[in-house]
Amino acid sequence: MPDKYQAVIIGGGPAGCACAIQLKRYGIDCIVIEKNRIGGLLWNANLIENFLGFPIGVRGSQLIQLINDHLEYTSTPIIFDEVKQCSFDDKVFTLQLKDRQIQADYLVIANGTIPKKPYAEISEEVSKKIFYEVADVDDRVYKHFAIIGSGDAAFDYAINLSQYGTKSDIFCRTSEIKAIPLLAERSKTIPGINVFLNHSLTKVVIDGEKLRLTFESDGMMKEVAVDYIIFAIGREPDFSIFSESINSKREELINAEKLVFIGDCVNGMNRQSSIASGMGINSAMNIYRKINS
Repeated sequence: MPDKYQAVIIGGGPAGCACAIQLKRYGIDCIVIEKNRIGGLLWNANLIENFLGFPIGVRGSQLIQLINDHLEYTSTPIIFDEVKQCSFDDKVFTLQLKDRQIQADYLVIANGTIPKKPYAEISEEVSKKIFYEVADVDDRVYKHFAIIGSGDAAFDYAINLSQYGTKSDIFCRTSEIKAIPLLAERSKTIPGINVFLNHSLTKVVIDGEKLRLTFESDGMMKEVAVDYIIFAIGREPDFSIFSESINSKREELINAEKLVFIGDCVNGMNRQSSIASGMGINSAMNIYRKINS
């Protein structure tokens, strides 16, 4: 028989962890299932400056360590595994993992988002030198990165990489920088970070040890050689784990507060750790109320 819990949380980012910790405080039998590692997109954060209690900011890795400490102190159970599919039948959710099944009365989706893919044609060989999150870069010092994007993530990635002596060229497709002014201005003070507006990527090829990027800029074609690329062109939720048994009853399950979505997977552009944490706590309170109603 599958293991059964009152609540299962998919995703170990700030939203999922906050939800699980609050459920533990209520004495509700719950578990977190995390595919990779605790922390989610916090691993990419150079400095979080709007999380209360940290007046000078806190590095993403430092906040993750504190979250891990909190999980350990509260004995919140975590399974490091991948959910292959979720189904719903006879008032119970069934989650198929790699080698086992888990069931839950309440299912909390906190699995964040996945990066949007490039709009330029990318070969398999080129893809080996492409990243979508700065946390996966592994401190490639003294390398030259092209960062494709104009939002907070693109500029934060460049600032993050600068501490390793990395040169970063940020290419924005339009004439508008979408990052908050604080990050845009901060990037100007860091040697090795350059910003190029009106550069639309059209092609990427391997050229020896380098990548050669072709951009269309102001009606002209321009080539740039770099070591690696990071795409920061947006993120989107991924609910492909849901079977038809859930999709067909999705609104009904949400209205009954049996299926709950929290964090980045429903927050759109409002991807903030403080918002995600608050949603996690709020959802746990609602589940507790529902169980005891």
